Amino acid sequence: MKKRNEIDAKYKWDLSYYIKDEEELKNNFEYLKQNMSKFKEFYGQLGNKTSLLKYLKLNEEYDAVLSKTGLFVGHTLNVDTGNTKYISYSQQLQYIYKDYAEITAFAYPQMLELPDEYLKELINDSELWKYKRFFSEIIRDKAHKISEYDAQFLSKMSLCLGNDSNVFDTLTNGEMQFDGIVDSEGKKHAVTEAEYPNLIDNDDRQIRKNAFSSLMSGYGGKIRTIASLYTNDIQYDIFHSKLLNFKSVKQNCLYNEEVEEKVYNNLINNINKRLDVLKQIVDKKAQYLNLKDVAYYDLMTTIGTKKNYTVEQAIEMVKECTKPLGEEYQQLLEEKFSQGVIDYLPNKNKQTGAYSTGYYDCPSIVLMNYVDDYSSVSTLAHEIGHAMHTEFSNRNQPIQLSDYVIFVAEVASTVNEILLNLYVSKTATDEEKISLAFDLLDSVRGTVYRQTLFSEFEDFTHSQLESGEPLTYEDYNNKYYELNKKYYGENILLPDELKFEWARIPHFYTPFYVYKYATGYISALCIVQNILTDKDYYKQYIKFLKSGCTKPPVELLQDIGVDLTVEEPYIKAFEFITNIINEIK
Repeated sequence: MKKRNEIDAKYKWDLSYYIKDEEELKNNFEYLKQNMSKFKEFYGQLGNKTSLLKYLKLNEEYDAVLSKTGLFVGHTLNVDTGNTKYISYSQQLQYIYKDYAEITAFAYPQMLELPDEYLKELINDSELWKYKRFFSEIIRDKAHKISEYDAQFLSKMSLCLGNDSNVFDTLTNGEMQFDGIVDSEGKKHAVTEAEYPNLIDNDDRQIRKNAFSSLMSGYGGKIRTIASLYTNDIQYDIFHSKLLNFKSVKQNCLYNEEVEEKVYNNLINNINKRLDVLKQIVDKKAQYLNLKDVAYYDLMTTIGTKKNYTVEQAIEMVKECTKPLGEEYQQLLEEKFSQGVIDYLPNKNKQTGAYSTGYYDCPSIVLMNYVDDYSSVSTLAHEIGHAMHTEFSNRNQPIQLSDYVIFVAEVASTVNEILLNLYVSKTATDEEKISLAFDLLDSVRGTVYRQTLFSEFEDFTHSQLESGEPLTYEDYNNKYYELNKKYYGENILLPDELKFEWARIPHFYTPFYVYKYATGYISALCIVQNILTDKDYYKQYIKFLKSGCTKPPVELLQDIGVDLTVEEPYIKAFEFITNIINEIK
């Protein structure tokens, strides 16, 4: 693998949009340290409108510097994880985050003490329209307020409370070891998390089977430790939720994004009603793999030809597939690709995976590890979908209303993924069309079904511990295996090591997060169908991308015809999925 300095500059991002050079970075650190004490001047003064607005303004200015500094340091480390200078900067930032949280811990509890009548006056003040949602949230949050003392305590303890996910990352990314394997010809292969996706997608079934066994057994060897970490993490979430007067962690997490519990339950119920479609997907894949005894480790195998695409070809494909989204989208997309804000290629010491992020007055950026295959093209379409959503929101909303929540974040990215699949399929050979159909069905299995299974698992783990029932590593193992049996049925071999798979899922350390992947995919399937059948629907969709957080996320989707509180989106989405299954000859 190439070193960072060996990568052509055109394939690397330009972070100068955030910070121009190291001198500015050092100046930012000085600013953050010197100006932190200014927040103390507002203690007890937030009941005065003038002081309240000055505080909010100062907070926005300080947060802008802190966010840009954090993003610059973090992104620099992500492409060179061994950079000791930036590791040091990152550690300095951790202390600044802690001190900032501690110094400002008084503010929100004092805002929660403001009279409702006063807050309603602020909401109705035409000069303060940018803060309308914020002041409304204060009224809403009064039922879950904590004391100023508790807020101070939590901020003081922020570096040592709720850090089980960091220990999990250190254990699984830095210290986990897996046994080597052999293929059907006796050739040896090393097993790592980075290599696992290639091994589990190998044409040699012996490699798939052995790689799966090696990886899961590796986690099984640490299962007691990981179970303790996960239990501790849940117990912290329970403590925090109770402190905020929530009945459960789930209620707390859904409340934070203004999502009603019936949306979560609606997902679980509707996916459980359609487990027969998952079995059809698995059966169809078994047929094409010519396997009568299909096993869980066979499900990640790519079917069909594996074409190669350069980065430049991928860019053009993303432009073409998104043309149904209209001219405004195309113009902004063209600008996005010309900004130099995408880091395309893997290099030594670069973080694996892909993501998109950004700050309000800076271009959104994308990290990738492009390897010339269709999956990489799809990842580019996905991440650029995130980036475009962020750009549309930032350019059309004030900063106070621009930050859309995670519940809708996966919609725009998945819409692009599906559009790409359908676009490429139009001019594909029959063999390529089969490959693309299975690629989409694999996404359904991995995103809709698998993430819903994860959601049921964490619903169980939290409810058990919240009711005072103890959980051992065996309880986690047994529940996870039981759920897989329910989802996949009797027609597939589920190896015993599958019971350890829950232990490698980092998203479990962000409670009640994964269900949003499933609801996002269901929403995207409905939106794509609307885009392709209604020539004017794209206008509604662009309006949705521009909406930021002006409304609760479920309402934003309802405005464009996707109501996740009822069954209709699931009916529509699964009609599409079933058609894909039936089109495979």
